[in-house]
Amino acid sequence: MDDSINFVKDLVEQTKHLHTEKTRFNRTEKDLYKDPNLDLNDPGGLPPIIPGSEFPPQYELIKRKPLVDKLFRVGDNVLLTAPSKMGKSWFYSTLATSLASGDKFLGLEVAKSRVLMIDLELHKDDAQDRLWSIALAQGLKQVPEDLYLWSLRSCVYDMETLIEVLQSRLADLPAMDAIFIDPIYMLEGGGEFDENSNSAVTEMLRELQAITKQTGSALLLSHHYRKGNMGRENHIDRASGAGAFARFPDSLLTLSHHNEPYHAIMEVTGRSMPQVKARSIKMTPPLIEGSELAVEFKRYTNG
Repeated sequence: MDDSINFVKDLVEQTKHLHTEKTRFNRTEKDLYKDPNLDLNDPGGLPPIIPGSEFPPQYELIKRKPLVDKLFRVGDNVLLTAPSKMGKSWFYSTLATSLASGDKFLGLEVAKSRVLMIDLELHKDDAQDRLWSIALAQGLKQVPEDLYLWSLRSCVYDMETLIEVLQSRLADLPAMDAIFIDPIYMLEGGGEFDENSNSAVTEMLRELQAITKQTGSALLLSHHYRKGNMGRENHIDRASGAGAFARFPDSLLTLSHHNEPYHAIMEVTGRSMPQVKARSIKMTPPLIEGSELAVEFKRYTNG
């Protein structure tokens, strides 16, 4: 009798072990599809350490392609910051539509992409109406097929639930090239989150980064400037809250007020992209367009 019980216990343990190995293999194999440096034998799914003698020749390096020329590439973390009510959401919605259609953005070449917009601020009908307006203004007959919307306004969720549900739903969708989350202040958990704490901000951003782990997509977030007149302070330092906001992105985009009405100044700093000069853009939603106006920041007067 004891031998029979032990046999059943051993069989159960073996089955559990096989299931664990199969799950680990499938997960890692899926990750390998995105990153050939991952090691199947590494239970953590981390890449191996590579000695310089095993580097491919520089001319054979396979570099990630730009999704928008001069702005950001596949797999990049992108942060857009601007003053409140500047038009950040219109800017991102226009960018998302251009990516999904393959049309130029501000005159820049884009790679036609599958895009997911996670809208935390607008009601679904407003978000859809906005995307329709942008598509029609761009001369399209409909919202691009490769533009997906997940509107979460009025939904109650925490970060863990959001990531868990999103990863589950992404598994049923075609692979995304870019995922937008607009705006991130809606994820800050009310009074419990301290945006001035580097550790709290870093933890939140790392959790958001987990969203793109299974897809290898670019992650695009939006944030706001701190209050007050910052004059010609470096655009990297204008974001509200902790310095981690500026250190996190591979590409930091900012919009500032132009001295001319209905215009803005876009500045870009990339971790590994070519240096881009500040440029003027015309902000007349539903159209966001490049402008030939000289870069001239808005002048503020006291009193």
